[in-house]
Amino acid sequence: GTLSEGPVHFPESRRDAIRLLTAAGIVSSICSKNDLEHVEAELTRLGIRDDFVFPSIEWTPKGPRVAGQIQCFQLREENVLFVDDNPSDVEEVRFFCPRIMTAGPEDITTLLEQARQSPVQYGGAARLQQYRVLEKVAEARTEFGSNEAFLFSSDIRVAIDENCLPAIDRIHELISRTNQLNFTGFTYNSVLQP
Repeated sequence: GTLSEGPVHFPESRRDAIRLLTAAGIVSSICSKNDLEHVEAELTRLGIRDDFVFPSIEWTPKGPRVAGQIQCFQLREENVLFVDDNPSDVEEVRFFCPRIMTAGPEDITTLLEQARQSPVQYGGAARLQQYRVLEKVAEARTEFGSNEAFLFSSDIRVAIDENCLPAIDRIHELISRTNQLNFTGFTYNSVLQP
């Protein structure tokens, strides 16, 4: 709802739900028609501001904003679920993102039950941290005129290490992600042999 219309009742179960999704490797964002400063203050008061990345909080139409968020997340539409209580906003988002999945508030209980039964993917909370890095990169890019200027300012260092065992979980994750993003039809075996 609109914060200016009155106080917000936020059940503890919703806070638990957001954390459950994070633990299951599902990253959450916000696309809201509200005043940014009021929403930021309320999310901070509730202790859940850090559970969301790439929030889009303003009074403009949601369709183009959701499409922009998907691009920032570097996701495909079909891998995104948009939940909203306004059928008009849902249809607008579907127009801009035809392959997006949508749901209403009546679907939340079922969705949470499915999340409870799902195995943790991509490191659970670690996945949220990865998207926070993307968020910081996107914010930093706005300060520079080109990708090259941004990369030079990042001061990236590369280290080559023959002992890969400390990073084996990350290597497995990258192999899995490579399979998701390749279009050749050839997939790499993600079963790692010690």
